[in-house]
Order: sequence, then structure tokens, then C-alpha cells
Amino acid sequence: MTIYSFGEFRLDAARRELWRGEELLPAQLKVFDTLVWLIEHRKRAVGRDELIAAVWGKVDVTDNVLAQIVGRARHLVGDSGEEQRCIRTIPRFGYQWVASTQVLQEGISENDVSIVPSDPTEPKPVSASIRARFRRATALFTTAVLLAGTVALVVLEGRAPHATPTRTEAALVLPVELEADEDFSWVRLGAMQFLSQRLRSAGQPVVPDATAISLSESWHGRPPDDQTLDKLASDGGVGWLLRSQAVFSGGRWRVVLTTLGRDQSVHASGESEDVIQATRFAFQALAAKLELLPEQDDLAIRQPELAGMLQRVKAFVLANRLEEAQTLLNGLSPEQQALPDVAFQRAQIDLTAGRVDAAVETLEALLKNGPFAHDEVMRAEVLSALGDTRYRKFDFPGAWRLYTEAIAVVQRRTDYAAANLLGRIHLYRAGSASQMGRLDEAQDDFAQARVILEATADRVHLAKLDNATAMLLAFSMNRPEAALPYLTDAADRSATFSDTAGELRARLTQMSIYLLSLDVERALAQDMRVRELVVRTAFPALRQFAELMRARALIDYGRTTEARAIIKRELEHAPSYGDPGLMLLAHALNARIGFGEGQYAFAENEAEAAMGIELAGSDEREYARAALVAIRARRRAGDDHAAARQLSALHAWAEDTGRDLPRLYAAIAAAEAAAGAGDEGEADRNYQMAQTLAETIRIPLDTLEFTKSYADWLVARGDSTRASAVVNAIAPWSTTSFDAALLRLRLYHALGQITAWRSALAQTQALAGERQLPEALLQMPAGDR
Repeated sequence: MTIYSFGEFRLDAARRELWRGEELLPAQLKVFDTLVWLIEHRKRAVGRDELIAAVWGKVDVTDNVLAQIVGRARHLVGDSGEEQRCIRTIPRFGYQWVASTQVLQEGISENDVSIVPSDPTEPKPVSASIRARFRRATALFTTAVLLAGTVALVVLEGRAPHATPTRTEAALVLPVELEADEDFSWVRLGAMQFLSQRLRSAGQPVVPDATAISLSESWHGRPPDDQTLDKLASDGGVGWLLRSQAVFSGGRWRVVLTTLGRDQSVHASGESEDVIQATRFAFQALAAKLELLPEQDDLAIRQPELAGMLQRVKAFVLANRLEEAQTLLNGLSPEQQALPDVAFQRAQIDLTAGRVDAAVETLEALLKNGPFAHDEVMRAEVLSALGDTRYRKFDFPGAWRLYTEAIAVVQRRTDYAAANLLGRIHLYRAGSASQMGRLDEAQDDFAQARVILEATADRVHLAKLDNATAMLLAFSMNRPEAALPYLTDAADRSATFSDTAGELRARLTQMSIYLLSLDVERALAQDMRVRELVVRTAFPALRQFAELMRARALIDYGRTTEARAIIKRELEHAPSYGDPGLMLLAHALNARIGFGEGQYAFAENEAEAAMGIELAGSDEREYARAALVAIRARRRAGDDHAAARQLSALHAWAEDTGRDLPRLYAAIAAAEAAAGAGDEGEADRNYQMAQTLAETIRIPLDTLEFTKSYADWLVARGDSTRASAVVNAIAPWSTTSFDAALLRLRLYHALGQITAWRSALAQTQALAGERQLPEALLQMPAGDR
């Protein structure tokens, strides 16, 4: 056994433990393996390719992913990209462990070291060729699913048995049509959810309840007409609808069920003094006629009164009446509150209301004491809900582990409900993997989620999957053009099912991609629909993000007065939602407006406010652009010393992340600083580095940021040939982007090309909006007049 000591830390390679004094530190698998390999080979520098092969067991891992893991390893041992006391970056090669290290126990030589994951829930390293073959097979299969609309479940036969639905056509359960006093208004949604649960347990795919509610509201409580049914069948995969009528008369309930949209309608009814029991009797009769799976033992059979109470609670939750739902649960006896069904419902209410810590306490107690021997679906639900709590706290590795455990539990089941849950958890786990930079694993989970959600006809979660896939492509893999087809599908699916939040997220992501592509017109074309959706969404943070995205588009369009008013209003509310990303975005947008209008002190203050916000979960691009604005504003104000400090901080952050995007903006800032100091060689070196990074990232917005800075410097030096070549690269965007058009105008004015200047001036003025062009550029340049 080998134990290494450095500073206040001890690393036990065999036990896979890292201690700081008497504290055992939690270390992500890849982070720990990185530390072990660097320490074991501390006598020399370790190349990036060697480290990737050692830790991942393959070679198709990007330098960005490696840099993220190294950054986390540094953070774990109290190091940073600026200090590099433990892990030193070897430029253009790799890394070396440089901390003074003692070997406390020796059992194996350096050449015998083998790094193997010890946690069976973590993915094992596989060879690059196997991974590549799996990705190609997954991609081909997913394409076939998308094109043909069919699901070949045989693909999953190599996995542990998973839930297989008995039908492929989804049922849409409508809210109950009620004839009773207002005191029984909860029956409308409570009995609806009861019926959808029974159908799922019987192996029938069912459209999610929230979607059914949205659809029924858009139909104003009336059953859909034939044209609507045809659209649901073709666009949404709905095979049939279940209509319910509940009448209370003479102290008894009569519930009548009718199927719509099938070749022949089926009717069934049930009666009882209790409405849930009457609904259950009606469903039993319907299930027999439809030849569904037999009814399983559950709470509705064992404790019908408690089951009815829980249906009322769930109805209030569906209607977003959380306080009333909580009041009902509080009225139960201690014995009833301890039941798993009740405890889980209480945790879900807490989670919906934002009481994450309370939800965690309940879920962990339930996981420890719950009787899950015969209810694997419930155990998986609890694990998944706990994963959600970790995700909300930005503990993405913790969320990933819980989702993984939930998948291992639920994939043993063979019913529809378990299959649908399995697909949803794969979707959630993909989100965690993406946040951790494990993009291959995220794509694998997305592929598996798509297969299962297609099989279970869950169109709502397929829309969420499309949106999540688009975000992965656009923002993690820098492929925004590949994301747009997914977003179109997500928006269309969500609109079909009246999923306001889903459609809004898809359209906001579309808007963001258009802005990254410098296509401001198309971005703002989303504005009218976004405003319609904002009014209808029930999620305050999503509503606020939508407003800030509108402001961002308006700024790029030149409608700064309207944008400033939106930002001012939203900044007053941002702290109440606890989302650092919203405040960062708002202050960054304000800084951009201020700098563009020459208000440098205001721009500096707003940029500082943006950069002072916790970065977790926020937009790195906005953070980097805010830092660039702050440095420029300080230099314009003559405070070169403060600008230099900010540049040092930006550079340290960029190196610590190891990602190309922060490094690009740090290189631009460094080049401008060198140019300002008259060091042309250093400026040119940084501009060449920035150009390489911009060409790697290939996002038009980032390319334009680099080009504006570089071209201005070349023009100031009188290097018209290189300036023309650089500006020519952004020529395609000069018809849609004010900044690109303004850059061409500057060039032609400096070159004295009057005809080209006139054309560029007209184009720039057409795109200016409220923005004022520099007076000098409005004057005819010196040249052949």
C-alpha cells in the first residue's frame, strides 16, 4: 500500500482516499485518478495524451475536458491555475506535479501503478475503438428512430431487463367533468390523475397529467373535435382519449368513462359513496373491456379513505395550490404521515415549493426506512428526487450517482411505468454528465432516453430531451447550427401539448443561438411568441430569464431604451429567485449598454457586479465578456493599474477552467493591454493566440469580438493588407450585425475607399437603431473625392 503526503494532505492510492488533516475529502473519480497519476509520475512532466489515456482509458477525450478535471484536482488540493503550487501547466505539452511529496508507505513501484475505478456505479474506461463503434451505432439507431418513428427494443436486450410497454399508442386522460358542489372541485384533477395512474400500472402509455390539464384549458373544458384529435394522433402520438363524468346525487357517486378516438367508443361506469372508489370500479370495468393488465394491489385497495385523501393532495399540487395540499397532509395522523406514499408526496411538495433541504430530509429518511422490497419503482422515484435536490444545489457528481443508482433499480422492472421512469432518469443523468463536462456519457444517456421515451410515447419528455440535446450541442460542443432542428421539434411538440414552459425554453434557446450566429433579425422574430408564453408560464425564474433574453436581443438590435427598462425591472426581482445566472446576465447586459454609450464608470460598476456573482450554473460567455468590458472601461478612465489587476484575474480564471472560450477573451484582453503599452510583439503574439482559439470555437459572436479588437489594432498600425483580410472574414454577417457592419465602415474609412465606405455607411445606419455612429465615420474619408 502506498500513501503520499504533501503539505496538510495525505493520499492513499490503494484505498482511494484523500485526507486533509483529519477530514476525508470527497473526490470525483477522474479527479482522484488524475492526482494519483501525476503524483506517481512526479519526476517528469506528463503529456496530455498520456494523462487522458491513463485516466479515461481512451484517446478521444478533448483537451477542454482534461483541463476541467485538472482544474478540479487543483481546487481539491488548495491549488489554482494562477499559483500552480502542486500542479504546474507545461505549455503546449501537459502537466507536472511539483509539490514536495513524501512516500509514507511503499508497496509497489511507479511502473506498476494501475488506475482502475473502484466504484461499480462509475463508468469503466473503454478503448477508443469500442467507444467509437458504440457512438456510431447509437447515432445510426437514433437517426432511424427519428426518421421512421419506430422503436427497435432489441437494441436494449444487451442491458439488464427493463420495462416494456404493452401498447405503443398513448392515452390522454381528460380532467373529469363534474356535477357536484364546489367542495368537490378537487375531483376534477384528483380522479383524472387516479385514472392515469391506473392506466400506467396496466401497461398503457399515458400523456403526462400536466399536459392534459394544459390541453383541456386550451379547449375551454369542451371535448376536442375531430380535427384536434387527428392533430394529436399525427403530431403528438396520442391514440385515444379517456373522458370521465362524475355525478354526485343522493349521497352516492356515479362515474362514467368513455373512450374517444378509437374505432369504436367503449363505455364503463361505477358507483360508490366514495368518489375514488366509484372511479376505481369504473376503471375495472373499462380495463376488462380493453383487455388491459389486471389490477395490482396498492393503497386504493388497502386504505381507500387515505387513497382518496392523497388524490385530493395530488389534485391541489397539479393546480399549484401547494398550501392547501400541505394543510391536508398536516391533518393526517402520525402513522399515516409515516407511510411511504404520504412521505414522498410531502417531499415532492417541498421540492416544488423550493424547500430543498426539507425535501432532502424526508427523502433520505424514506430511503433509509422505506419498505422498498416489492416497490422498486418507488425506490427509483425517491433516488431520482434526491438526485434532483443535488442538481439544484449544483452538486452534479452527487446527482449523477443518485440517478445511476435509480437506473440500476428500475431497469429490473418490466411494466410501462418503470420504462417511462427509466427514460426520464436517463434524461436527468445526461444533464448532470453534461454539467460535469462528460459529454460522451451525456450523449449516450440522451440516446438511451430517446429510445425509451419514444417507446413509451412520452412526447412531453421527448420535447425536453430535444431541448437538452440542443443545449449540449450549442453550448457545450460549440455546434449551434446542429442544435436548431432539435429546437424546432421541441417547440412544435411542446406547442402541440400546450406545454408552455417547454415551448418557452426551446424558443429562448433558439433566440440565443441566433444571437450567437449574429442573426439578430431571426432572434427578434421570436419576441412576439416569447412574450405570449411569458405571460402564461408559472415559473418566475423562467419568466425572468425570458425577459433578459429579450433585452439581450433588443440591445443587439439597437433598441437600447426598451432593453434598459427591462433590465432595470428584472434586477429589482432577480435576488428573490436565488439564481446567480440571472443577476450575472442582467448586470453584464447593463455594462454592455453603458460602454456602448460612453458611460464608462457605469459600465465598470455593472461589469464588476456581474463578475462578483457566483459563477456556478451561469453563462461563462457573459462572464468573460463582462470582464473584457470592465478592463476596457478602466483603461478608458485612465486606471491602468486596476485594469492590469483585472486582466490578471481574468487570465487566472481562464487558465483554471482550461476551456477555450475563457482563454479567448483573456487573450483579447492581454493583446489590447500590450498594444496600449506599445509592445507590438506581445500584442501580436496574443492576437495570434486569440485567432487560433476563435477558429477552434467557430462561434460567429466570439469571432466578431476578436476581429473588432484585432482589426482596430492593425488599422492603427497602418497594416491595411492584414486588416482587410481579417475584416473580410466577418463580411457575411455585416448585413445582419451592426457591429460587423460598423467594423467594415471603419476599415473603408481608414483605407479611403469612398465607394465602399458609402455602401458600408448605408448598411450600418440601417442596422444602428438608437445607436449613434462616431462622428468621424460620418465624414467622407480622405481619398479620391
